[in-house]
Amino acid sequence: MKFPLADDPFTPVLLTDAMRREYAKLSATVLQNTIREHDLFLHADQGVVDGRQWKPLKAKEGFTVYKRLPRRDFSARASSSGGGLFKRSSSTTDDNMGFMGVGSVVGSFEDVMLGVTTRDVPDMKLRSSYLDDETVDWRVLSPLTSGTNDDPFLSHSLRWTVKSVSNTASVVRPRDIVFLDCTGLHTLPNGQQIGYFIMHSVELPQCPSLPGLIRCKLSWCYLFTPRNKNAVDVYLRSSIDFGGHVGEKLATVYVTKMLTMCRLLSVCGQNKKLAWMMTETSDVRRFQLGNLGGADFAAKSASSSRPDHCRLCAKSASFFRSFSTCELCLKQVCSRCITVRKLCCSRSNGDVLKIRTGFCKNCITRASAISSRDIAVAHLITGGATSPTTSALGHSPTKSRRRITVPCEAPKRRHSPFGVGAPAVMRTCTSSTASTSSHCFSDDEDSPPPEIIPLRLLEEETDDELREPMSSVDANSPMSVHELVTYSSPSKPVPFYSPPRNLRDAHQRQLWMQMAQLRLAMDHVYQITQQTASAMRRISP
Repeated sequence: MKFPLADDPFTPVLLTDAMRREYAKLSATVLQNTIREHDLFLHADQGVVDGRQWKPLKAKEGFTVYKRLPRRDFSARASSSGGGLFKRSSSTTDDNMGFMGVGSVVGSFEDVMLGVTTRDVPDMKLRSSYLDDETVDWRVLSPLTSGTNDDPFLSHSLRWTVKSVSNTASVVRPRDIVFLDCTGLHTLPNGQQIGYFIMHSVELPQCPSLPGLIRCKLSWCYLFTPRNKNAVDVYLRSSIDFGGHVGEKLATVYVTKMLTMCRLLSVCGQNKKLAWMMTETSDVRRFQLGNLGGADFAAKSASSSRPDHCRLCAKSASFFRSFSTCELCLKQVCSRCITVRKLCCSRSNGDVLKIRTGFCKNCITRASAISSRDIAVAHLITGGATSPTTSALGHSPTKSRRRITVPCEAPKRRHSPFGVGAPAVMRTCTSSTASTSSHCFSDDEDSPPPEIIPLRLLEEETDDELREPMSSVDANSPMSVHELVTYSSPSKPVPFYSPPRNLRDAHQRQLWMQMAQLRLAMDHVYQITQQTASAMRRISP
């Protein structure tokens, strides 16, 4: 059996309102039970793992996974530790292996939540590629709850996945899981906000066992608690029935590896932000690269002269210091000032590729400063994935989509919406009708390329001009390119600008989203300018 399967293996899953309420109640029960166990661990156990009940299996980067020892009665200890509300289960089974994870991961809380949140199959593929969790097939059976502006990480759905152990594929058959997948934010009684990630197996009549696969049953719940700006506390409770006739030692090794993947969630979120920046600036790079393909651009770069000094550290080239191009701002920087990240991108056939992409230190810093919550809200409004295509990264896919040719000259300066003092170029369709919107973004070979009109937003423009009503937009006006120049932002950060609820038209939501991205880019330019001015004042005598 070859994965992923070409056709859907199950019939469509139709849920009644009563069934949806039951799944909502189930997710709330799993979350509350885990929060109760976490409170017991922090207060009754003083944050110390009891070695009489839990055996440490693996510690990696500050996060440790423990396995429950085969003792069948812990009720006496639970009673002596406080009992009542936090009384623990008094029995375990040989089939269900109980696990607990305690520790912390490096990264911001919002980056972790952005990395763990998935809404559709492409998102699931991207997360699996970043975490390398050995998932080989993905399906969203039925969505239950989607995100909001208050909780953009909210996503509840019924899903089906297939996991295959790569090193033992010839010995151990793949396992499939039908489960309730839940991510989101939860506010504790003391006002603290935490994040959660739930996977809980469910029984669906429409999803019977498939030949060649063994149905695995699991239940886990991660709790993410922000410790500071660069660290997140993680607590995990899990129970897994691997199914079939697999040795306990082999199953334990595989499950432990799967549970420790949480340490990569912040990296996944950071790479999603870089991918989002790459997507937002793809038009700029097309201008700067002259609409050339990867091979043509490489030949052009080889023929051009390289700079004598790095654009960041101003050091000259040497035998140990070579020059590379930042894929985001397109600056020539030395090997000491560039960081290589493996970004995942989607091909036209649905496959996900990992491409080594170089970013300068300034772009990495700017990506870290971007709010992951804002990107999650943008993903909700546009409904697009936070990953670039292979064309956005300068690599040609097997079956590429036709690019829209831009009939205007490339700007003389290299621009980036997050660069200091550099205007950004955003492509927006100023039509207010759905038909014109479809024409602007059509892949039809016969459709003429849109006209690009440079428009400079001066600093005298007010918020009222940015909030121009949709009725005043000319339906026949062409697509425009907006340039950001010096912007005087207020001292208070500009909040993310979300569209009003009465905007039902898809094109109107897209236009409002582009306006919000424009405001976000201007705010970042202002912040970088302020930091530069502050640094110059410290340097000057």
